[in-house]
Amino acid sequence: MIDSSHSMLPQNACEWAAVNKDSSGVKLHLKLAVASADEDFPERMIPSTPNVADIDVANYLMDVEDATYIMDRGYGYKTKMGGWLEIDIKFLVRVRKNFKYELVKSGTPTEENVTQFDLVSIQTRPEILRLIRFTDREGTDFILLTNRLD
Repeated sequence: MIDSSHSMLPQNACEWAAVNKDSSGVKLHLKLAVASADEDFPERMIPSTPNVADIDVANYLMDVEDATYIMDRGYGYKTKMGGWLEIDIKFLVRVRKNFKYELVKSGTPTEENVTQFDLVSIQTRPEILRLIRFTDREGTDFILLTNRLD
């Protein structure tokens, strides 16, 4: 799992982390390894200033061949996913509502809160992906895209 968070720091305490003349901060891009249902641990961290996009750091955190990388919307870009598909990186990414795809085959959701369970493709890529749309207990809609079809 890859995540990032950031904090703003007092201006006089961190010129080394300046973003501009009025703000500075540190962003931590974290790779969290999930070993089992009961065990997870931070495996790798890359610090940056807050103006570094999450997606620009993602490939530096993806270094295990048989892992599945789980990422939030900041990582859901077709060009990056295309690169991951080319080198067989397994991923599950939350994508934005306006994410464009081509329907390959409609699926039948088997879970009550799942409203879409389709096979799709993204522009310029031949690989088949799974698109899953569901609503959580609080009523928030999520759209996930993965190349894990198993």
